[in-house]
Amino acid sequence: MRSAPRPGGGGTSGSRRGAPPRGAARAAAAPAGGRGGCWWGGGGGPAPPGAAGARGGSATASSHTPGREPGLAVDDDGTTRWAVSKEERGRADSWWAVDLGAAKPVDRVTLRWEEAAGRRYRVQGSADGESWDDLVTGPAPAVSSTGGWLDVDGRAGLVVRGGTRPLAVYGDTIVLAADGAEEPLVVEGHCGVSPAQLRALASRPAPAAEDDRVGAALTDGYLSLFNLSAARVTTEVTLPRAAAHQPVYEGEQTTTADASAYTAHLDAASARVLPPRFTLAPLSPATLPPGLRIRVTDGANLHLAGPACRVRIEAQGHRTEATVRAGRETHVTLDGAAAYPHDDLALDRVTFPTSPLPSGMTSPESAVDGSRDTAWQPGRDGRMVVDLGARRTVEEVEAEWTAPGAPAAHVEFSRDGIRYQRAGTLTGKGRVRRLNHSGSPRYVALVVHGTPPEGAGVIRLSVR
Repeated sequence: MRSAPRPGGGGTSGSRRGAPPRGAARAAAAPAGGRGGCWWGGGGGPAPPGAAGARGGSATASSHTPGREPGLAVDDDGTTRWAVSKEERGRADSWWAVDLGAAKPVDRVTLRWEEAAGRRYRVQGSADGESWDDLVTGPAPAVSSTGGWLDVDGRAGLVVRGGTRPLAVYGDTIVLAADGAEEPLVVEGHCGVSPAQLRALASRPAPAAEDDRVGAALTDGYLSLFNLSAARVTTEVTLPRAAAHQPVYEGEQTTTADASAYTAHLDAASARVLPPRFTLAPLSPATLPPGLRIRVTDGANLHLAGPACRVRIEAQGHRTEATVRAGRETHVTLDGAAAYPHDDLALDRVTFPTSPLPSGMTSPESAVDGSRDTAWQPGRDGRMVVDLGARRTVEEVEAEWTAPGAPAAHVEFSRDGIRYQRAGTLTGKGRVRRLNHSGSPRYVALVVHGTPPEGAGVIRLSVR
């Protein structure tokens, strides 16, 4: 008798018990990752000590890890185990078998796993070790879904895009593609949705990239893009249009008859999440014409070109109307909308020093939090650093103080956060002081000279 795992590993620890039809077998087996033993015996209750049919039997396997030979699964020692070799852990048909010594009646098989349990397996029996019959497969999932979605207690849910394998739940483990995925999957998480809503979400068309190295998803209007390759990729991503209106995203996109084609630029092994910046609705004609090119520069500005049409543009609670004339580009600025993303590279970035702070200094994050109600108090000869997250092109650094009598200060640039070079001194009058200097730092330091007037602090440190 033997057992071979179905493709894929994982699962939860504990016991997995199959109940094969009563019969006779001479050989048995357990799938990859098994630990402990397999018992065979008559009757319906637990096997008593000494009644385990597999204990001490001659065991073989498709492979094993050194020090974890097949016989360790039937040595009656719970601290030892058999394990498939590292080279074959991805193999779909690994097997382990034991010779019971003679034909014996079998009504029960118990497999005790380590944490890396086989997710699915089958148990086989043989009278001669050559011809094998399936006795049982297992474990059966508590829940299985072939519709591409899974509800979690009516509070949240998953929608899986790509592949045809069912979703399954084993204990507290969710398997996104039973028996393994045929292709990369995109998984959407949705909160506060009912099963009916999940069913509708799973049935709607999904965005798709021309280059199969890029995955795409639309959830709550946000466009997520994933480059799963080791190379930079530029590709068109088709975004289905479910209604007359069309959400548009930072960058360039072109309308088609029932969708839009977004041009995505993704660095190697990178991802982007893009919020919808504007919504376009047709005024004339009744639908957005195919070939309308939309270029979004920020949250307040976009450019339209292509077939003649008239559209309504909405964002951030504001709206306007625009006329596109064939052969001409129309630049639209939405009054009242914030030009998000802000061009301030320092906004909400990580700052230093952190706790403990030098005497007289407050947290420098108050200079980059975007709030008018907080300010960085530098103390005497205070110095703060903001991490831009990556090397960025910088043309200007600006500091806004709480009062006109700002102390002298200079700016330093660094590429590695260790070696800094002086970029220049802030100049100007009043509360705002500015430095125009070109560079490509990752770290920008503001160094204050002397002791600021009592209560003076930096409301805003901006890097552009």
